[in-house]
Parts: sequence; structure tokens; C-alpha cells
Amino acid sequence: MSEAVIGSFVFTMLTDDNTLYISKGDNPLCLLHFKELGMYVYASTKEIMAKAIARCFLKKHTFEGVAVEDGEIIRIDKSGTLERGCFIIDAYDCGYHYGFGRHLAYWDDYYDYLEDYGQGDLFEVCSSLGLSQDDLLMLYEMGYDDEEIETMLYDTDLLKQCVEEARVCINEYY
Repeated sequence: MSEAVIGSFVFTMLTDDNTLYISKGDNPLCLLHFKELGMYVYASTKEIMAKAIARCFLKKHTFEGVAVEDGEIIRIDKSGTLERGCFIIDAYDCGYHYGFGRHLAYWDDYYDYLEDYGQGDLFEVCSSLGLSQDDLLMLYEMGYDDEEIETMLYDTDLLKQCVEEARVCINEYY
């Protein structure tokens, strides 16, 4: 199931026999092990975890952090035994944007589509900043919309960074 999901996620599942499964996409995850208590605790970020621990009995106990990488599945059985597995994260989903439109094979048609809907001006502005139409189309392919791209025009470093990330993701995908 994790390989089929497009977008950011962390899934957790507790089975009837008290086995915990954690499947980590590219969302943040903070997993702690309180060994003396035989307990694992998790939250989305360290900041949230720290605030929660500070307000409960756990603040009196020692713990160790458990690193969980993107694309990893953790299985913790009722005795506390931790096993690791992995899945393939879609290279197209770089953790920033998703819900992609057309694939690269259709870019020529996409040019026509964008021109029909008034995107010629955006192409011209981007080209004045040194970006090609292919660069702009990669941003669309990565899920950025007109408003996001127009916002990036005010921060050319961000715009160039996003284009470079799109190139890496798309090159890995194809």
C-alpha cells in the first residue's frame, strides 16, 4: 500500500496481537523507545514530542531515539522486538508537491494547453529570468500551480532551487 500512495505520509497500524507497524513516507516522524517501560512513543516532530513528554510521567524516564528513514517500515511486536523493512518511494514524489498532471511525453500538447489559457506571459517572464519553457513545464509537472510559480518569481533563488529539484526528480523517474 505504501508504494501506491502519492504524497506525504506516515501510516501506523496496531494489529489485534499488539504489533505496531509504522510506514514512513517523507513526512517527519519522531519515534522514541522507553526501554525500562517497554514502551515506544511517536509523534510527527521532536518539538511536539518534547512538549508532550514535558507534560506527563514520561519526563522522569530515559529514552533513546529510533531513526526511521523515508521508505522504511518498522514492525514492533508486543515483546518490543523491532524489525525493519522497506518500500520504494515514487521518485516522482519528492516530498514537496504531488498530484501531478500530464507526463513528460505530453509536454508538446501541454504547451498548446498553456498557451490557450493565457500562460504565454508567464513563459515570457520566466524566460527573462533564464528559465526555459521546459523548466516551467517541469514545475507544472511537479504540481506547482500558476500562483506558486508567480510567487517564486519574487525569489529567484527559490525558483532556481525548485527547478533543479524538479530536474532531479524527473530524471530519476525517467
